[in-house]
Amino acid sequence: MQRVTTTAADGAAMGPELGIKIAAVKDLALELLTQLDGMKQLPSMNLKDGMNIRDELLRYEIELIRMALRVTSNHQRRAATILGVKATTLNSKIKRHNIKLFKVKF
Repeated sequence: MQRVTTTAADGAAMGPELGIKIAAVKDLALELLTQLDGMKQLPSMNLKDGMNIRDELLRYEIELIRMALRVTSNHQRRAATILGVKATTLNSKIKRHNIKLFKVKF
């Protein structure tokens, strides 16, 4: 069997194991950037005025759904798996809360 080597950016040869690790790190970095892109800065809360926990939980749930949809490129079944709910439950929440699906870039 022939041993495959890959060339690093600096021209140094690297073995297949290192190439696989680098590819995995690149994939992870891309996934993290995608998730960070979907996150918004949380609004500062003025606790002196009080807060409604139901409203805050709803806002958090909607944001989690949006993030799962973004990570899965709007694939609702995969997003439901990430969130630990059934696909039908996720779909009803998307409709109930009028959550817009993201435009998928290719």
